[in-house]
Amino acid sequence: MRGGFAFAGLVVSSVWADLRFRLEKRELELSSGSLELGREVDALREGLRDTRAQLAEMQERLGFAELVLTAGREGRRPGGR
Repeated sequence: MRGGFAFAGLVVSSVWADLRFRLEKRELELSSGSLELGREVDALREGLRDTRAQLAEMQERLGFAELVLTAGREGRRPGGR
């Protein structure tokens, strides 16, 4: 259950960060008039999305490893086998 809350928190924080980046990008574009700066912000945002996807995958793997370790201590296999 703890992993579910962590994942939900990750999703909410990702959405919030994306909205924040969009606002910051608009402010920078309006203040500087630079399209190059907007492209840089887009590239940074894409990199952040990739990093978050990797983090989510790592959290999922960690959750599975915890399940396997816990099941091993209790003398049973995950999935009821």
